[in-house]
Amino acid sequence: MNLHTKKTGMIVLTIFVFMLYFFMYLPVLSLLANSCNSSTMASIWEGFTLKWYAQIISSSEVRYAFFNSIFIAVCSTILSVLLGTMLVLGTIKNKKTSLDALFYPNIFTPDIVLALAILNIFKFLEIPCGFVSLIIGHTAIGLIFVIPLIKTKLNELDSSLIEASLDLGANYWYTTKKILLPLLKPAILTASLMTFTLSLDDFFISFFCAGPEIQTLSLYVFSRLRTQSSPSLSALSTIMILISFLALFVSYKIVRKTSRENTPNA
Repeated sequence: MNLHTKKTGMIVLTIFVFMLYFFMYLPVLSLLANSCNSSTMASIWEGFTLKWYAQIISSSEVRYAFFNSIFIAVCSTILSVLLGTMLVLGTIKNKKTSLDALFYPNIFTPDIVLALAILNIFKFLEIPCGFVSLIIGHTAIGLIFVIPLIKTKLNELDSSLIEASLDLGANYWYTTKKILLPLLKPAILTASLMTFTLSLDDFFISFFCAGPEIQTLSLYVFSRLRTQSSPSLSALSTIMILISFLALFVSYKIVRKTSRENTPNA
């Protein structure tokens, strides 16, 4: 009886998990199907085609928005990871410093609130909207995720490794370079790819801080949706999703490989 109940419970749990994942990825599947539909109406299937992808790739406006998004994402990722790592390592000796109280609440703050707050700062400092404001805004958003990730990994490290290095005559810079940074590498890589993905997909910061002359991929999709809904937008959205999944996959592989290299007798 107990064995039968256990099997029934596993079947119910499997069906529930399958339905949950199906519900989560159904919009993605619908985007993929619409991007390969030769019809301009999503409700009517007229055959398989890749012409919408060719239309997106050949569009100079899309290429301009794509390179803008990549440039801003790369710059903000480098800045947020560098600043976040330095801030975490710079406060490691001060036990009274609580970074959690400063950054964890911002994770749950709505993006539109953060975007408006950053825009008000730019207006107060008279910083014009453009590439600089977008990079600063995306860097600020990236720090919200970079600092907790690196700090959590740092707290998991054995403090005796740092103490042993310092007791053996190494200075703090050498200890950081040879011990701390290699051990923090998985967290740094994860934070980098997460920040890059968030910056590439961001809309609110781009909408409020881009200005009239700068266009990113998210702003391009928004502007096109206001005038017309074309399967080419589904193709562009599919490409963005694939880039995000590729970044997450690369992050997983790198972190897994690095964790094995740092594990004794791996």
